[in-house]
Order: sequence, then structure tokens, then C-alpha cells
Amino acid sequence: MRVAYLEYSEGHWIDVARRLREESGWEPIWWTGESRVAASVRHAFGPNVFQIRTDAMRLHWPFGNVSDTASCPPSAEQLASLATFQVHALKMMGRMDADGRHFSCDERMDYYFRLVAWGNAILDSANPDLVCFIESPHVVYDYVIYALCQTKGIRTLMHIRTKVDEHVLISPRFERGPEWIQQCVGQAQGELPEHLQISRRRLGRDYKTGMPLAARAQTAAANDRQEWLTAQLPLWNARWKLGWESLRQRLAGPRPVTSSYLKSLHSSTLESPMSRLEYRRAAKQGLLKRRRLKRLYTKLSSRAVDDERYVYLPLNYQPEKTSSPDGGWYADLLLMVRSVSTALPKGYQLYVREHPATFLNSITGAGRGHMLRTEAFYDALANQPNVRLISLGDDPFALIDRSHGVVTLTGTAGWEAVNRGKPVLCFGAAWYIGCPGVEAIWNFANVKEAVWKLLSETHVNSKDVDRYWEAVHRNGKRAFINRKRCAEDVDSDANVTALTRLWQEGYTRFYDGNANTTAHAL
Repeated sequence: MRVAYLEYSEGHWIDVARRLREESGWEPIWWTGESRVAASVRHAFGPNVFQIRTDAMRLHWPFGNVSDTASCPPSAEQLASLATFQVHALKMMGRMDADGRHFSCDERMDYYFRLVAWGNAILDSANPDLVCFIESPHVVYDYVIYALCQTKGIRTLMHIRTKVDEHVLISPRFERGPEWIQQCVGQAQGELPEHLQISRRRLGRDYKTGMPLAARAQTAAANDRQEWLTAQLPLWNARWKLGWESLRQRLAGPRPVTSSYLKSLHSSTLESPMSRLEYRRAAKQGLLKRRRLKRLYTKLSSRAVDDERYVYLPLNYQPEKTSSPDGGWYADLLLMVRSVSTALPKGYQLYVREHPATFLNSITGAGRGHMLRTEAFYDALANQPNVRLISLGDDPFALIDRSHGVVTLTGTAGWEAVNRGKPVLCFGAAWYIGCPGVEAIWNFANVKEAVWKLLSETHVNSKDVDRYWEAVHRNGKRAFINRKRCAEDVDSDANVTALTRLWQEGYTRFYDGNANTTAHAL
């Protein structure tokens, strides 16, 4: 079986792919990832298999001689079949626009059309039987490949990470979360092993005890001395440093930053990478913009009111796969907020809280929270008649506990809420869709009906949530797909074995017996 692996940049995946080739006949024919694994992949599977991910983003051809169809424009019929995917792809391109002003609608459309032509040629030339994605595809080129696979009938598989003891699930699609796990919930008894009971109880305690690992990392970064010093820099000092860095980079020459997929500010296409000068300037300007946005949010926000009836809506960090593509149409968070705001009955407030990582800086100016946020975005939220922007100083678990329910796109707050007994309404494809107490927006005819259902629920049965924990525990595997936020050895034999079995069992579940794998468009 001919298999493509997209966005795999860790060495342990080479061991997994070797085992899959030896045990199941999965032959890698196209592999994209970061340059650090290039030599190892080529040594293991051949010189013409690996492509650096940024080369794929820039539409370079990976297989030696360029295909005659690589630049053949897609037909109107094909574009019509991809129309929903196109909208999401254009939204996703915001992660390539450093300051939100240098990737116009026309330029994005042109890039999309060329991506479709390139993807057609890749799939026709490589002819894969299966395309594997590290997670839901979200760096545009892989999302277009995914879209083409759905319309061409090419099989796909991807990981879905959960927060049930680091368990990972396999799914052929992502648009509706792990739908198949919902069938397993009804068979579960809710009898959890001791280590899962400990994790479950932790979510019911105070926020310091129960906060997710990502929040711990963000808190540590916010409290780091270098981070604190950077946050205290006056604007004139940051601008002086930017000017000095610009001069130094000019003297060093226009060297490109080949590892970045940000679009050059002086090019209409993505073929030319950003220069180091452009990259550093974009980083510093982003730092300054995040500080301006934080000052505005602080001005517009206020503390929660104890005796107020409200629904709690924490915003997702952007740009991230958790909103685009996982959020579908509601990756536009303003659309989600307005939809809920207009559906709330009189007497209820909508408490909207920004994701704290949005304003996170570092000593190098890294951070992307400003890329899809503007002053106009916060003004529009604050001007909604029943919307209150909530201070970042308010305790998230207290906001959940006092609310009449939680609305989220795909955020961890939804998982925390249902584990604390609060009903949840999800607008996107969260990994915990299917957990009792969690309703998906696509289960209703309109948002008003969904919001009223949320308000009618008074409490979530704890035993029902236990059954979801058990279903994930029994049908997934405890495994680590990359080193990020992982304290354990991803290269261990146990991890490689778990991932290998996960893929084998996932393929058998979804494709042996000609299982129906038609995509659901959000």
C-alpha cells in the first residue's frame, strides 16, 4: 500500500513507518516535515520521498522531473466541488500574513488555485492509497491535499489528541470530532482505573491544581523574569532596538528565513521566503501590537458580577488548528459571539474572556496572538448589547462554576466545564464531542434552539462523564505524537509500538470492509 505522511517531523515516526512497512506493507512514497529529519527519512525510505514542509508550502515539486500537469489550472467543476474547503483555506492563510495587511484577497485566491493545481498533480503522480496527517491539516497546503483526497476518494487518517491521560485516537476525518467514539460510550460502564480517577478529580478542584499543561507553560512564561522585563520595555526602547536590529541585518545582507512560512511583505506570492530583516521587523512589530491590544482589552474588560445570570464563552487562541480548520465556519469568532448573543433570552449576559496566550510575548518577540486580532475586533465585542468582556484576572474555574453553561469553539474550557458538572455547547470539532453533557451546534436547526437547550440543562451526570473517560481509555492508546509539552520519551519502544498499533487498528476500523468515509463539510 502506497502511503503519504504529511507534517511528520519527529524521529520516532521513522521507526513507526518502518514497522508499518514491515508488518502491514505500508510503503512511504511522499513525506513532508522539517529539515531536521530529512536525512533520516531519505536513508530509510529513499532519496525522492522526503520534502521539506516549507518547500511544499511554496509549491515546489518533490519527485524529480516536474509533472506536465503541475501548473494546469483546476476546472470550474472541480472548484465547485471544493467550494466549502476553499472558504476555510482562505481563512487559514491568515497564519501566513505577519501583520494582516500583506496577503490580499486576490493574492490568497491565486495561491489557492495554484495549490489545487499542484495538489492534483502530486496525487496523480504519487497515486497514494492512504494519506496520513499528524493532526487535522492546518498549514494550508496539507489542508488542500486533504480536501482533494475527500473529493477524489483517497483514504485519509489522522490523530486526535485527547486530555484523557494523554490518550490518542485515530479518525479518518476531523470535521465532527471522533464520531465513532460516541458509539463506544453507550457500552462503557464508567468504571475508571485509579490513575484516571485521580485525573478526573483534579479537574474538579481549584484552577491552580486543575489547569491544563499548556496553561502551566503560559503561566511560567508570563512569570519568567525575561518575559517580565520585556513587558516593561517602553515603546521608545522597543523601537530603538528594532532600528538597531534593522541596521545590523542590512549590513549582514538580505539572507532569507527559509524555515518560516510567513509571506514576504514585498512579494505577491509565497515562493520567496521572508528575509531575516523582514522577519525580525515583523516579530518586533507583533510584540508592539500585542501590547496595544492588551491595553485595549484591559480597558474594555471588567470583573464578573456575582449575582448576574450569564453564559461563559472563552475565546480560542488564534491562529491555531483548534479554530481553523477545527472550528469550521465559526473560526470567525465574532460570528460565534454574535450568534450566541442574539440567541440569549432577556436577562442573560454573555461573558466573553480572551485567551491569555493572545498577549504573550517573549524576549525575542515571538508570539502570534496579534495576527488575527484587531482593535476593531474588541470594539465589536464590547458593543454587543448583552456581551461583557471579562478580565483575565478572573478565575476560569469560578467563571465556569457560576455560569449557566459554557459555550466554546473547541477549547479546553469545554472539557473542564463538563467535568465540573456544567453543560457545554460546542461550535467546532472539539475532541470531546460525544461526551454526555456536550452538545454540538450541528445537532440543532438553529443557534437559538441550541442555546435554549443549554440553558435548560441544570447539571451533567458525573457517572455519564465517567463513561466517556472509559470509552476513550479503552478505544485509544496512551501515546505521544511529538515532543512538545511531553515529559516522556517519545522515542521509546513502548511509544513507537503504541503508535504503530494505533495506525493498524485505525485502518482496520475505518477501511477494512469498505467502511463509508465520505467527508462531512462544516
